[in-house]
Amino acid sequence: YLTASKDLQHWTGLPIAPYGGIVYGTYEKRFRAIGGLSIRFHPKVSSMIQFDGVKVHLGATYTFNDTHSLTFLMIRGKDPGMTYTFSF
Repeated sequence: YLTASKDLQHWTGLPIAPYGGIVYGTYEKRFRAIGGLSIRFHPKVSSMIQFDGVKVHLGATYTFNDTHSLTFLMIRGKDPGMTYTFSF
């Protein structure tokens, strides 16, 4: 996959960062356009709308510190999930 993203807060005054890209799906054996938008509500709270080329997924993240974060997901907008991230 190949993606590009840009934080637009400096230009727009809004805490948003869109991204777009292209991904190759081995099941369909074709390229698909992908994209999304990250929105920061607070330094520790953000959300992301993701389009994987087929379906839309929603996520809300709480960042505890530079190392730990927890994300609540709605896969395809209907199936809940959760991720824990440990960065090093």
